[in-house]
Amino acid sequence: MTEALRPCLILCTTCRSGGTPLQGEEPAGAVLHAALQARLSEDGAALIELRAAACLANCDRGCSAAITTPGKWTYLLGFLEPALADDLLAYAKSYATSETGIVLPSRRPASLRNMIIGRIPDLERDDRRWDHRRSESREKTMTESGMSEREPSHPALESRS
Repeated sequence: MTEALRPCLILCTTCRSGGTPLQGEEPAGAVLHAALQARLSEDGAALIELRAAACLANCDRGCSAAITTPGKWTYLLGFLEPALADDLLAYAKSYATSETGIVLPSRRPASLRNMIIGRIPDLERDDRRWDHRRSESREKTMTESGMSEREPSHPALESRS
């Protein structure tokens, strides 16, 4: 994977996981960022580029991150916590090896199956490429495995309905 095509994981470092940190306590987003940075340093060859953002405006959904690569879908994730650092890196690895960035819920770590808040297509690609329902191979795979095309919802979001 070339330097230019490494996924960029952007993590909100001011996220508080739905709570207010005690005096002198780091926000959960900053703790998660530090955990990811430590794991990436141990790895040597960085799988992803890790960036910090002051706010991703997803505060109602706890710690949030976005993952993006030119030519792929960009995903916004929420309800993250520092304990999910290893799973987030596993998801990033799957995202990196996917041609379009799509990582089906069944291919994500179990802890991240319901963490996708939204996705945005790459503006440089042909719109027809993004209509995943037109893909016969995807439909066949999903039919054979009994999977649904709908992203699973996070329980916190369903309780708002």
